[in-house]
Amino acid sequence: MNEKGNNSRSKDVSPLECYHCGSNDVSGLKKKGRRIMFACRSCGRSCIQNPKGRHGRFRRNDGEVPTKSELILKLRALADKLGRSPMNTDVVEASKNGRGYTINTYTQVFGTFNRALDAARLERNTYRKWDRDSMLEQLREYSSNLGRPLTKKDVVEGAKLGLTPMRFGIESIFGNYTNALREAGVAQPERTRDTILLSYAHLARKMGRHPTRNEVRELRKQGSLELPTKLEIRRLFGGYKGIKKLVDLPKKVVIAYSTEELIEHLKTLGATLGRKPRARDIDKFSSRGKAPSSGTYLNRFDSLNHALTLAGFKIQRTRISDEEMIDELRALYKSLKKPFTYKDLEKAYADGLIASPLTISRRLGNLERVNNLASGKLVAP
Repeated sequence: MNEKGNNSRSKDVSPLECYHCGSNDVSGLKKKGRRIMFACRSCGRSCIQNPKGRHGRFRRNDGEVPTKSELILKLRALADKLGRSPMNTDVVEASKNGRGYTINTYTQVFGTFNRALDAARLERNTYRKWDRDSMLEQLREYSSNLGRPLTKKDVVEGAKLGLTPMRFGIESIFGNYTNALREAGVAQPERTRDTILLSYAHLARKMGRHPTRNEVRELRKQGSLELPTKLEIRRLFGGYKGIKKLVDLPKKVVIAYSTEELIEHLKTLGATLGRKPRARDIDKFSSRGKAPSSGTYLNRFDSLNHALTLAGFKIQRTRISDEEMIDELRALYKSLKKPFTYKDLEKAYADGLIASPLTISRRLGNLERVNNLASGKLVAP
């Protein structure tokens, strides 16, 4: 019986190695949270997630693990560069840029990051203890520097720079960000449905139209915090359609053009462009208030080509054979001395040299096949 008990307490050789002394006399596995802790009976030290262990879910197989001396030198170099004791986030940033080891490496070798700082003779990073008065004063000072009331996002960004209290400090004393900002007197003013509607209407009348969702969001990012958020519009108005219905914009003045004026506008636009104007050219100038829209020409002349003909522009043939189309493309290919692109086809069509790119693609195929036909590599059926 005793012999059996002694055998059960005998120390078997473990498949694990102690990182510190290299002994195989390692105790059984002990879980610490989701990680595994190994204890060495020879040197009495322990290591979390032993890098040389062949067991466990978190084992490492990515090459040699740096020594303690190498890790300490990296920590001291990082501390000299920062001018202070490095934090976890500093180590993570340095490892991403290839200037240091990962935080997991320090944890594997030293057990915790604070132990690594102790070994490098650097001060541990302890969270600053805040009281209510100092927190409020910090928030007021930060609001004064920005020159406006604070939002939750401002406090979060300021905490990263050490200018405002951390989240857990605010929540432990005030409960949430809103209570802290209100008590400090730097919260955004309470906005009613009328004030939100007024701010939106002011922007819409200034732009001469209803702003889009993206435009409102971008303006808020640029500091126009008086504008409503997406959630406020949805909660108070049921969405953008609801708030648009409540804002009346001045109606646009409709200008009646005579037939002679419409033709004169086409001639002027053609002289400006140096070519025959297209529908999108007309609409582009119309959006600037410099010309009537292409729809006006369609309503007055039934087609844009008819209006262009009256203005003296040469209209492309309405029907062209495949042979004629290929001959024109071959001439274009020779003039360009290279395979043409879709933009080349559009330019040649605007100059009246070829048929429209849409007609070419429908009757001859894709751009690669058209280039082969024009260069002679492919014979038309």
